[in-house]
Amino acid sequence: MGNARQFAANLKRFGEESEESAIAYVNGVVFRIYMRIVSDPEHPVDTGRARAGWAISVYEVGSYVPAKGATRWTGPRSDYAPKSAEQLAASFENVGLEAKRFIYNNVEYILWLEEGARGRPGAHMAARAIQAELAR
Repeated sequence: MGNARQFAANLKRFGEESEESAIAYVNGVVFRIYMRIVSDPEHPVDTGRARAGWAISVYEVGSYVPAKGATRWTGPRSDYAPKSAEQLAASFENVGLEAKRFIYNNVEYILWLEEGARGRPGAHMAARAIQAELAR
């Protein structure tokens, strides 16, 4: 009987550790993609507002848009612009594996920068960051 209880306890601990590892892995992927985007040397920068507009949210796309003239994060506490994977993990401390994470940018001209417009090629910051993570 004791062996069965020990086995059940070990199995439960294994499941908890596995879920924690999976959550850490997913958060790491999100953070690496985010950091590749915001630190991309090919990210077009005129005023810095588009770069300051990148953020991470959970469950749904956030509503943060940096004010005109903003060159750094000024968003709400419900969204994040983390400086490290540890900071992101702390922010998402109670976020389970099932929760969707979003990297977003609501600056009105971000799609033009990403995809291109009016004969100008796009910089494809997000697309390249995702490709780099997939190739990792």
